[in-house]
Amino acid sequence: MTDYSKLSDFEINKRVVIALDIDMHFFIPESEDSFGACFSPSELGPIWQTSAYWVGDFKVSNGNKFNPCNNPADAWQIIFENKIMLSPRCADDEWKAEIYLGREDIFDNYASAWHKNPLRAAMIVFLMMQDANHANP
Repeated sequence: MTDYSKLSDFEINKRVVIALDIDMHFFIPESEDSFGACFSPSELGPIWQTSAYWVGDFKVSNGNKFNPCNNPADAWQIIFENKIMLSPRCADDEWKAEIYLGREDIFDNYASAWHKNPLRAAMIVFLMMQDANHANP
């Protein structure tokens, strides 16, 4: 399984778009360097580029970045639909994102991630869930 915690927000955002199977509605730069120095790393993501007004449950915003690691408007639908749980950990200001995989054939039925940014933790768990679903359909 991929260690998503080692990826940048931009790489996670790209993988979320691909996992949602909506990548055809985006311009996805090859790397973070494509954005130049005028954006901070937390502002990077695939760019909406479609003639559609809605894509699934997402309202299209052409020219704007899809950034579920840092934008609650982009992340909430994913968190809600996939029943990703978020809980704070007071000791070090981290958040735990967790999802029940619903599989009795594996030892650990949960996918979880810890991070100071709860949205990033939730997107990591979403990608872990996708990996688990593809590994054992």
